[in-house]
Amino acid sequence: MQTSKFYAAVQEESERFREPIEALSEEIREFEAGDMSEYHGLLERTEKFLGQLTDEGLVLKNFSWPEDKINSIREALKRNLMLQKVATQQQEHAGMLEALKARQDGELPLDLRDPREVEKWLVQSMDQFTQSSKALDHLKRTLEETRPRYYKHSIPFPFDTLTQVGAGCLLYAKAHMSVILGFIAGHPTSPLRRNMLRRGFEFAFRVQQFANLTDDGATELVEQIFAQLEATHQQTMDQLRSPTPRNLRKHPTPAVAQQLGSSAVLEPIVEE
Repeated sequence: MQTSKFYAAVQEESERFREPIEALSEEIREFEAGDMSEYHGLLERTEKFLGQLTDEGLVLKNFSWPEDKINSIREALKRNLMLQKVATQQQEHAGMLEALKARQDGELPLDLRDPREVEKWLVQSMDQFTQSSKALDHLKRTLEETRPRYYKHSIPFPFDTLTQVGAGCLLYAKAHMSVILGFIAGHPTSPLRRNMLRRGFEFAFRVQQFANLTDDGATELVEQIFAQLEATHQQTMDQLRSPTPRNLRKHPTPAVAQQLGSSAVLEPIVEE
């Protein structure tokens, strides 16, 4: 009984909305624009209209509905929005980079004196790159299928922007390394130093591999990070070679314990 009512409603809507569906179908087939932003209005009107239907698929099945084109428009708008989001993130990283170069501390969106705030920003930067690189990689892998389909429907998707945004990923690594170096400059003895440098070096390598490029600025920053890593390693080796004060062997501070490493064994002192 419920099934009969459902299909009766579908049939009734097919008749009641025949004229607006045919008009909307024609509008979608004929619609062309020079910019992706102009497609938002068409998609909003379409979604609002389809929201009235009991079952969109069953109702539209009775018409010559341009399903492939409207689905391509939905997809293209979503992907374009993603590109804009990534480009905005990259501009924020570029702003951080420029502020650090100019030493404009008051204009930085974080306080380099606060280890927690710095760590939070570094983690956020890595997360943003991870999400962006996955989305960009998916777009690149599907280009062979999407490019001719978008051209077929005259959808002006900015494929050139995809290349530019892909190259812009280098900004994630450059800003990331600059923040680390800025923090370490003000905290030369911080126990976070070694781990930050190691992660920064590995992150820069991962970003450069994805972007498949580098530039003089990125190379210089990598060299600075590597030099700091070598210096930190040498300091640790020097500490391990030198006699450990009796009071530190008994009660090492957290910073010293971290410098010694989790594998270091502190021998007990036998009182004579």
